[in-house]
Amino acid sequence: MKVSNGFKRQLSEISEDNILPENSSQIQERFTKAVNYFLNQTKNNILKPLNTIAFSSDNKSVKTDFKKQFDALQEKLLEKLFALNKMTESFKVDKYLEVRAKAVLQKSAPTAKKKKYRTEKTLCWR
Repeated sequence: MKVSNGFKRQLSEISEDNILPENSSQIQERFTKAVNYFLNQTKNNILKPLNTIAFSSDNKSVKTDFKKQFDALQEKLLEKLFALNKMTESFKVDKYLEVRAKAVLQKSAPTAKKKKYRTEKTLCWR
């Protein structure tokens, strides 16, 4: 939160001149640094630990609920990583909106249902 709030404050200070972000080299530089930082932090502090999660339960209801929540978390994480990965070069509003739409539409292939669910899924993101 501290980093995020600092970034927002810096971005507000830089953008006081009413210049579009696409036309400001200062904003572009700050944005690309921030994207690279958050991409690295997300991969190392969220993705890697998430890939190590293993869960099993004899309670079918608990297992189903866990699978549902875990899958939703993985889906959201992949959306965020997809969007961040596509925005490492520069920021343009139209490109950002397009990338966000593609990130939501981009879904991993549904896995075949198995009798026994294991949450030892591994998310792969380069």
